[in-house]
Amino acid sequence: MELPCHSRRKINVVLVPPALKEVYSTLERAAGLCRADGAELPVVFIPTKLRVYRDLTSFDADAEPPRWVIDDLPQRLEATLRRDLPEVQFLDLTAVLTDAATKESLLYFAEWDTHWTPAGHRVAAAAIAERARAHVRRSAD
Repeated sequence: MELPCHSRRKINVVLVPPALKEVYSTLERAAGLCRADGAELPVVFIPTKLRVYRDLTSFDADAEPPRWVIDDLPQRLEATLRRDLPEVQFLDLTAVLTDAATKESLLYFAEWDTHWTPAGHRVAAAAIAERARAHVRRSAD
């Protein structure tokens, strides 16, 4: 199945949930608009709190989160972008946030709040800034 878009390419989306098809379609349109203006599109995957803390957290025996499936969404998204929109720069913050979570204070607010703390913002900003600097260095060469 090919999704209509405003760019020269079409993302080939086969057997994906409707919400993910919408994400792919939106990214394809955004990449086309950026390309038309001579700009580049970076895509940053921001993981859920559970994706970062699941293996670092002790849950009660009857708690639901340990039974929730952590899917391969970041890998599928990156693979699709590399295949269909190779000019799009992709950054998955899962590893950098998980690594920081083992060393730092809370990166997300406690309890049910899924927003980043100031420490979480610093970790994400540093990773994004480093990727941007590396991209600029490569582009200058």
